[in-house]
Amino acid sequence: FDMKYVLACLNSRYASRYFKVKFNSVKVLKGHLEQIPIPNVSGDAEIRIVSYVNEILSGFNVQHNIRAIDDFFDDFLNCWCNPMTFINADP
Repeated sequence: FDMKYVLACLNSRYASRYFKVKFNSVKVLKGHLEQIPIPNVSGDAEIRIVSYVNEILSGFNVQHNIRAIDDFFDDFLNCWCNPMTFINADP
């Protein structure tokens, strides 16, 4: 995976909710991060996420791009997974 794609996933609403339910901890440990599933997506989708990250890092449309990343991971999980209880948890 491109590191910016991993960065987007680990900073997404999806990862936040997963972490909150799975680990029930305020302390983030390396082992916790290693257990968060990184969705395997098409090359085009990964490139799109990386472009959102690049725009965020450059200060361009930050809130819009954060929402786009969150929506992408939410949509991905809704399409490819059975409904997961952690998706409905508050971040």
